[in-house]
Amino acid sequence: MRVLWGLFATSLLVGLSGAVAPGPLLTAVIGDVARTGFWTAPLLVLGHALLELVTVLALARGLARAIRNPLVLRTIAALGGITLLVLGGDLARSAWIGAVHLDETQTASAAALPILTGVVVSVSNPYWVLWWVTVGAGYTALALRHGTAGLGAFYVGHIMADFGWYVPIALLVSAGQQLFDAEVYRVIIGLAGAFLIAMGLFFIVLAVRWAQSAPTMPAE
Repeated sequence: MRVLWGLFATSLLVGLSGAVAPGPLLTAVIGDVARTGFWTAPLLVLGHALLELVTVLALARGLARAIRNPLVLRTIAALGGITLLVLGGDLARSAWIGAVHLDETQTASAAALPILTGVVVSVSNPYWVLWWVTVGAGYTALALRHGTAGLGAFYVGHIMADFGWYVPIALLVSAGQQLFDAEVYRVIIGLAGAFLIAMGLFFIVLAVRWAQSAPTMPAE
């Protein structure tokens, strides 16, 4: 149970670290909520969540047997760790030089259905694809070592991060309030970058440990 809570908590924090960075989904949430109201935001995030559910299931199906190979497991963990280091370093650098903004109020989509919009703006983001090919695949491999419960803990934590960030943003937009003080947002981005760097190092250390003693998957 402790391992499952650990998967949930780290997935939540890694997901939140990615969600706070400006991107197409944030732009869609701000723009569409300002135009059509608060309830657009949960539907946008639901579309994003459904896409990621399909992605997790596809990864799990493809990885379930492949990660029995120690080399595959080490490679996925190492690639995920390197990607987290790069993304975290970029966030930390942006925060340090003040190159982060939360005022992207332009409309990001023209789709009629918010759920479909959530899917489209997510899959069209190259960083989303990169994240799931590397970090997402690594987390899925790690979660699969603890069966369906581990996979569920990872997915629920990840999706709760998205809802936990975008829904409050939507509330603030719909209320017509200032989102965040610029310096507060800069600190949030800096902390997110530091956390991603720490998780990147964790994955790399994990890859090294797995190189020394290859884990085995539980019997199905």
